[in-house]
Amino acid sequence: MKRLSSLVLIVLSLIITIGCVTPGGDTQGSNLVKRDITAVIQKTCFEVVVPRLEAEHIVYDRELPWEKIPYIVRTDDYNSIGTAFAIGEDRFITAAHVFSLTDDSLLYEDYFIRDSNGEVFPVTNLIRFHDSKDFVEFTVEGFRADSYLEFRDGPYVKNETVFQVGNIYGQGIVAVPGTILGDMVEPKNGEWKYIKSSPPNDKGSSGGPLIGADMKVIGVIDLKDDNFSYSLPVSEITAVTEGKGYMDRDYAYSFSLLMGEKSGLIPYVREIDLPMDLREVKSRMKNGYMESYEANMEAFLEESGGLFPEGSGSDEALHGASTSGGIQVIYRNKDDRKWYFSSLDKNSGNLGDEGQVQYVSIAGSVYFDLMKPKRMSHDELYDSPKSVMDTLISGVSFSRKFAGDDIRIKTLGEPFLNKTITDRYERHWHVGVWTIDYADEVGIMMWTAVPSGVIGVMTFVDSSSLDMWLYDFGKIADLIYVPYSATLQEWAGYLANEESSFGQYADMDLSYENEGRLNVETDEISISFGSDFLTVGDTMMMTLTRDVFEQEGEFVWGLRKINFSESKRDNYFVSYRFLKPSEDLPESYHQKWEDFRNRRHPYNSSTYMLDGHTDIGTVHPQFSEDEESVFSLYLAYEGDQSKESMEQRLEFLKTALSFK
Repeated sequence: MKRLSSLVLIVLSLIITIGCVTPGGDTQGSNLVKRDITAVIQKTCFEVVVPRLEAEHIVYDRELPWEKIPYIVRTDDYNSIGTAFAIGEDRFITAAHVFSLTDDSLLYEDYFIRDSNGEVFPVTNLIRFHDSKDFVEFTVEGFRADSYLEFRDGPYVKNETVFQVGNIYGQGIVAVPGTILGDMVEPKNGEWKYIKSSPPNDKGSSGGPLIGADMKVIGVIDLKDDNFSYSLPVSEITAVTEGKGYMDRDYAYSFSLLMGEKSGLIPYVREIDLPMDLREVKSRMKNGYMESYEANMEAFLEESGGLFPEGSGSDEALHGASTSGGIQVIYRNKDDRKWYFSSLDKNSGNLGDEGQVQYVSIAGSVYFDLMKPKRMSHDELYDSPKSVMDTLISGVSFSRKFAGDDIRIKTLGEPFLNKTITDRYERHWHVGVWTIDYADEVGIMMWTAVPSGVIGVMTFVDSSSLDMWLYDFGKIADLIYVPYSATLQEWAGYLANEESSFGQYADMDLSYENEGRLNVETDEISISFGSDFLTVGDTMMMTLTRDVFEQEGEFVWGLRKINFSESKRDNYFVSYRFLKPSEDLPESYHQKWEDFRNRRHPYNSSTYMLDGHTDIGTVHPQFSEDEESVFSLYLAYEGDQSKESMEQRLEFLKTALSFK
């Protein structure tokens, strides 16, 4: 802070007394008054501010250390985001990016100018703007400028002394002397030249005037790098027709699960008639861009070969399957352009009482498995999006950077948006959106209930990009592998909550007794066995994995794997759906299929030892060799089991498990 204060004093000591300013009402400029530049900018230049937001719904694990924030900042009700200046009694100029015309923030709906006395006045109509040239001319409500700046009619020259005016050091409007060093050609098409000057401006000076020694405006400060400032010449402003707004931006498109792929630059061009209220302009520009975004994303995905399962490179993933007990994604590898099931290496967060969160970040989004604590019922977890989010962030640290400290967030409160979407496989996803007011961001979480708790994905993004992320999440939902593996006790709690289950699980019947009998009934299968076959109890694991595959010409989310295992011994059975491979798949797929359908080892009903247990397998008798989708039966018991006992168990399983 000492260095900053010293720099401000040095700058102010260099400010010279020279020039003139046109009083409001004197449009001929005949009544010119000598002023020092400080007086000039106090009358004609303003901060652009937005209300500072501190939401009460966000709760932290400790008080925010406001005492570390400078007094002038912590007592300010507004955030300064740029600079504006008067060019008439009721006309003002700033940089277009200060208003972020295509970014219709959910939180910062109103913009204001603030004068040297600290009074604020709302921005109302836009008179003209050009987004590429990065300027906007506008009006405000309840204020008329007593004095305003004039544009210079003549040229600027190299080595000319200038003043860069703006909220450059976060200390209010100041003028920093500098020198014109030359020009920089507009990089896209070379349509105009920026004025290059020194020293570099600070971010708060965007939209401020570049003033010559004659006190005339030479340009509008738009850009900077580490060494220089760049301003749009005033001639480029007057060349734009009053009553018109122009938008011309280039965007590249990508999708997080198409690894390493991106479209070329695609223009977004709009023209709008003015004057128009700033809110309405932003809304129209945002809506227009969303139409463009969706159309260009669809085109990009199609040109990239399409998404799984129709997309190119899908065959191997369709015939393979994930064996994971947690969330995975289906992604396309950038090298061979084939789709694969992921094997995510996840971090772990402890929720206590045997609960945990496993999570991993992919392209800025966090994919997670939330295994609920024993103390929490399914009803409590599924009660509200807030309950799910609070449980998640109790195991995964999300913090706010504040005065150099990381302050952990305990709760984001209730979401402002809560809805349910259905993906292409009729799976139900809950979507909640939370406002992060202090950062103009939103937290988006999409999750679905599973017997062990929930799985899902979440991200924090600028609030203005919410609609784009909701579109992307809708696509991502189709590419998430959802695990259904839990203890019988967890399955019972999951099925008892009617709102959480859907599809085949909505109509599923489960009944069991500890050390007794188990019965499972769905629209697809029937399973019934007693503890003399496998020990039944609360902690027995049941897995009913569903997966995407092609059936009768359609892609379905169907049953792929059935697995029951004891909790205290390594005794289990598995029934797995094998699929006939398409002709273009590698030979290894065809060989595996032939081995299975011809009942070769390990599906030849012969016992063998493997890793300390006795195994036996076969093809389920309900399926013929000619079918394109066939289930296996496979048993494993600890120790050296007799051939007769394993064969008897396998024969029993052939009738205990039936397909409908």
